[in-house]
Amino acid sequence: MLVDEAVRRSTAESVSLLSDAIGAQRPDLIAPLQHWIANLKSGPVRPAFFALYSDLVEAIFSDDEPAFQSAMKTIAEIGAEALVGARAITLADADLGPGMAVRFRRHVDDDPTTPLSIDPTSKEELRIASDCLTRTWNLLDVAAPELSSEIRALVRDVIFVVSEPGPGRLVFHGASTFYLWGSLFLNARMNRDRVSMAEGLAHEAAHSLLFGYSFGAPLVDNDVSERFASPLREDPRPMDGIVHATYVLARMHYCIERLLASQALNSAERDRLETAKLRRRSDYLQGLEVVSSHARFTPIGRALFEGAQNYMATAGTI
Repeated sequence: MLVDEAVRRSTAESVSLLSDAIGAQRPDLIAPLQHWIANLKSGPVRPAFFALYSDLVEAIFSDDEPAFQSAMKTIAEIGAEALVGARAITLADADLGPGMAVRFRRHVDDDPTTPLSIDPTSKEELRIASDCLTRTWNLLDVAAPELSSEIRALVRDVIFVVSEPGPGRLVFHGASTFYLWGSLFLNARMNRDRVSMAEGLAHEAAHSLLFGYSFGAPLVDNDVSERFASPLREDPRPMDGIVHATYVLARMHYCIERLLASQALNSAERDRLETAKLRRRSDYLQGLEVVSSHARFTPIGRALFEGAQNYMATAGTI
């Protein structure tokens, strides 16, 4: 997909600039950085590459020598195996690589005001989730092949986790972040069947799509201190979060419509999705009202959001 290629090439250009500056003082570090750049340019890479890029930039800007050395050491050691589809893994070094689980956790749980409760699955839970993911891909391939292809082009690692929310912690359904480009997180215990997981994939991949088009930048010019009611979360959110949520609801509605239009569902799945479709539209309209009243879009943000609006304006009418 062109979005993934654009993100990789942009990151490669940034790493190249870093390589020039780092290499001037540390010639011994040029080789791993050049290898990293070549991998980014040649094709899809694991999200670990983007996690390490984020850590390296952060270490440089904060003048954190131990963090810099740690990131560079891992960059030199990380493999670049050929990618074949999206993996079903969990938040553990055994899947992500030595020391990577803590890096991934830090990037996905980066808002101290709303901390996440996420932990690795057990081996049995991961096996069950992986089997469900296979059934979900098969369903999407039949019912919505264009959506399936898009998600597969965006996602390298589906990271299944478990979540036990406590005081001050949100119930965790799923998450994605530009800092871990190519990954998405799903709560294994909330995605136990193929239609729930199809919605979950469509949800988080929609966030990724927005991140990719905007290179992680906000879609609005509203100040982050401004808070608004969210159609997907109980806590008030910045306008960029509201735009993301409302766009995502339109994509989930599209996913449901495509599934319902197929002959691939059983009667129980069809009944569930008919109810879910009504809820997604209601939540979308709630978000749209807030966005229409308060969003100050960037040009790319407006163009992306108008696509969702145009779809929802005609969904179910033809």
